[in-house]
Amino acid sequence: MKRIKQLAIITAGIFISYAAMISFFANNKRRNSLVENRISVSGRADNVEGQAAIVSDSNIIYFVWGMDKWEEEWLNHRIKIVGDLAEGITASKKIIKDAVVQMVYEK
Repeated sequence: MKRIKQLAIITAGIFISYAAMISFFANNKRRNSLVENRISVSGRADNVEGQAAIVSDSNIIYFVWGMDKWEEEWLNHRIKIVGDLAEGITASKKIIKDAVVQMVYEK
C-alpha cells in the first residue's frame, strides 16, 4: 500500500511538471506570434472615418489604434509606422496597435 502511494505521488509530480512545461511553451509561442505580426508601413498620414490612418504607398488604409486624428503638423505628410497588425478586431479594417510613428522628410 505504501508503494502505491509513492507511485501515485511520483505520477502526480510528473503530470504537474508536464502540464507546467506545456503551458510555458504555449505562452511563449503566443508571445512570439506578436513579433510575427509586426508590420512596417510607409505612406501618407490622413484622417479616415474619424480616425487617424496611414494610406500606404500601395493605397491600403491602416488605422492607428487609439488615435482619433492626426495633428495638423502630421496631416498629409509622409510617415512611417512600425507596430503590431491587429487581426480579427474587425474584418473590414486593418489596424496597427502599439504604433511607433516617424515623419519621413523628403529632399
